Amino acid sequence: MYSGGMDLLPAAGLAAAAGYLLGSVPFSWIAVRALRGTDLRRVGSGNVGATNASRVLGRAWFPVLFALDAGKGAGAVLLAEGLRPPLEGGAWVPVAAAVGAVLGHLYPLWLGGRGGKAVATGAGVLLALSPWAAAAGGAGFLLAAGATRFVSFGSMVAAVTACGAEVLLGAGRPPAERIPAGSFVLLLACLVLWKHVPNMRRIAAGTEPRIGARPASPPEGGGKEPHRVS
Repeated sequence: MYSGGMDLLPAAGLAAAAGYLLGSVPFSWIAVRALRGTDLRRVGSGNVGATNASRVLGRAWFPVLFALDAGKGAGAVLLAEGLRPPLEGGAWVPVAAAVGAVLGHLYPLWLGGRGGKAVATGAGVLLALSPWAAAAGGAGFLLAAGATRFVSFGSMVAAVTACGAEVLLGAGRPPAERIPAGSFVLLLACLVLWKHVPNMRRIAAGTEPRIGARPASPPEGGGKEPHRVS
């Protein structure tokens, strides 16, 4: 627990900055670069998350890379607990770290702001911040992705399910804890849905790749930016 003299705003700012730096570590991009010598942004969907990386490295890599992305989200929140001042509103400090971690994954400094879609990182954050929301989101993902074989659709359902679970199951917590966590879960759901708008369009058009499919690689020479899936 917090034992220093840092006030709320400096602690939140430091937590957000640390969360961003941790969240921006592109584990999937690093793995593909190290093992295949390839820029993951130019392969498959162009997304730098675990799903696209597993299409390059093999399915066995998906749980490893997903866990690493989730771990950096959970780690950011847990580290921020050490900065949390014993003041009313102190719950905003780990939430600031959570926001930083998600934004770091979405817009990593090291990759020119071209990151993933924050599903795995968001799941890790929820696991540390609101376990029941994480569990509900995980169940929603498995059901939706299993039924449709669309990872993107499962990710969107997971975001909405987690948000609903936080509203329903978090109602018994004091407002000082409930409002920060609930605000983050709502923000995360909105970000995930927004980042998946292109996927929604491709699902409607019948061009979204299903689980097990390998989308065509974009040209190495550039051209249009590749579509991204979760």
